[in-house]
Amino acid sequence: NQTKKLEPAIKEFQSSMNEAAKSMVNAKEANLKEIVSQVRKLEENKQRVEALGIVIGGTEELNSAIGQIVGREINNLREKTLTENQENLLREAEHYFSLEDYYSALERIVEASQIK
Repeated sequence: NQTKKLEPAIKEFQSSMNEAAKSMVNAKEANLKEIVSQVRKLEENKQRVEALGIVIGGTEELNSAIGQIVGREINNLREKTLTENQENLLREAEHYFSLEDYYSALERIVEASQIK
């Protein structure tokens, strides 16, 4: 009986993750802080559900969307004149990007973007 109650909740969670992914990719102006905040909330919610022993599939669209955003922002940083600290953060972001750890990469990008 509990399983029947969980199934719609899981489907709704997957749907909300995919909708969030679409809205992040389609945003005209990338507000990196807002994207990091949204990703953090989604990851926390996913971890809470998985802590209950429920495996959440269907998050590929979210990962793909975040990957696109991170790739775009890495390319944007590459085109700018960067300080040494920013270059180090860019290298770290590229490293995390290659590992598909998009959240960590995004954090480095935000940090590099805030340095004047």
